[in-house]
Amino acid sequence: SSADGVVSLPLEGFYLPSKCWDGDEDWYIEDNLDGQPLEPEGWMYATDFPTKYGPNKTWNSLVRRRKW
Repeated sequence: SSADGVVSLPLEGFYLPSKCWDGDEDWYIEDNLDGQPLEPEGWMYATDFPTKYGPNKTWNSLVRRRKW
């Protein structure tokens, strides 16, 4: 999704800035959020889509996402 979590962005929708660019590595899940380690599967949690995400799931975590 977009950085604010509002717009869904499928992998096929990402384009390299130029035909000179080449993706030569596999994608990986980021394992930290602002220096804080995430759980092994890389999930970040929030109470709603436009709110700030955090590394810990709480009782009121209603949405989650991961960054590749």
